[in-house]
Amino acid sequence: MQMKNTAFKRTPWGMVEPSFYRAPSKVVSIPVHFVGSERSREASATEIQRVLRGFLVRKTLKKIEAMRVELARIESEIRVEEVKREAKERVRVIETIMNLLLKLDSVRVLHYSGLRECRKSVIRKAIALQEMLDQMEEKEDECAMEEVEEVEEGNCLVKEEEEEDLRNEEEDNEGLRNEEVQEKESVEKSLLMEKMVEDNQKMIEMMAQLFQRNEVHTALITSLTQRVEQLERALACERLRRKKKRKTDRKIKQTHLRNCFI
Repeated sequence: MQMKNTAFKRTPWGMVEPSFYRAPSKVVSIPVHFVGSERSREASATEIQRVLRGFLVRKTLKKIEAMRVELARIESEIRVEEVKREAKERVRVIETIMNLLLKLDSVRVLHYSGLRECRKSVIRKAIALQEMLDQMEEKEDECAMEEVEEVEEGNCLVKEEEEEDLRNEEEDNEGLRNEEVQEKESVEKSLLMEKMVEDNQKMIEMMAQLFQRNEVHTALITSLTQRVEQLERALACERLRRKKKRKTDRKIKQTHLRNCFI
């Protein structure tokens, strides 16, 4: 852009300023070369599918590799003495392996033989570890069974000796028991007789008390009957007296009325 000087102009405040004007800008044309799309739709779709398959394959390989690392960690744990000794640890490791197998079954291999082989190798390794743990359990079970058998044999011998001792003690104690039983029976019989005598005495006392009560009751009943008879006689006398009084009152009234009329 170029600036050119012009004549001075006077401003309203009496100052003189030069006036400028701008030269017009120059338009430059740039040639543009348009390139047409050489790929067709089928080629583009094929390229997109290829990229997507590559992404899915890498993702699946990462999953399988993570599971392979997990199996390697489990294998290192299996070789530890704690897992060999503790049954709970073995059960936990077996559950972890089962979960990994389920995850491997859920992984899609997208019909690629390479992915399928990788998954098969990891599955074989997991199954081998599981069989190793099962063999450990079987060995422990066999050792436990042998120990149990030895203990049972020792217990059988001890039981036989104890049974013989018990038999001898029972034979020795049978005589004492018979004597004690006889003594107990004699004591029980004497106690029973004493109890029967006491019961008979109590029954006799109770019968005597009943007889006394009956005598008292009969005396009360006779006195009550006599009292009732006296009351009945008094009541009859009172009724007769009232009847006679009424008759005399009537006669007096009749005589009084006759005297009044005369």
